[in-house]
Amino acid sequence: MARPYRLFWLVVLAFHAVAAAGAIWLLPGGFSIGHLRFWSNTVAPIVLMITVSLAIAASRGHRYDSLRTILIAFPVAWVAAAISLRGLFPVTFRLLFVVPLAGAVVMGGAWLLTFRRSTPAGASLWGVVLAAALFGGLLPLTQRAPKPDTRPLGILMPEAPLGQVSTPINGGMLSPRLSYSPADA
Repeated sequence: MARPYRLFWLVVLAFHAVAAAGAIWLLPGGFSIGHLRFWSNTVAPIVLMITVSLAIAASRGHRYDSLRTILIAFPVAWVAAAISLRGLFPVTFRLLFVVPLAGAVVMGGAWLLTFRRSTPAGASLWGVVLAAALFGGLLPLTQRAPKPDTRPLGILMPEAPLGQVSTPINGGMLSPRLSYSPADA
């Protein structure tokens, strides 16, 4: 592998390793194994660190077929995440989805240039592509908040007695520009 590509991939791997370590350190933990946050806050960063470690080991051992198979996971996961984020958060990622997509395009282009003289892809490469697409596409789903629900579970809300209307304090004025009328409720 040529030196510029080696340096580029080292930076990419270092970025992902630091991000995974930061996620393990900063994200909340203690969730049960059935909770989505357990998988996104604990398992996903560990999987990312293992993937980075495997890529470094393959590079140091000059196993470039293995390295090629591992490195394709990064741009594929980022493309899937960008598309998933755009669909899940249409307002926030209306234009912001271009940021992870641009990073994925840069990594994908570097992957193609790094391994342009390699043999055609095998089944293991396509398996990693599928796994990375699922990982990148499903990870944003764990960040979606549940639907809002302000009622206590299993308890009926009390009804106001008919004909009773409370009188507003201070004429219903909460501030100079905000007023409240019980009839509006």
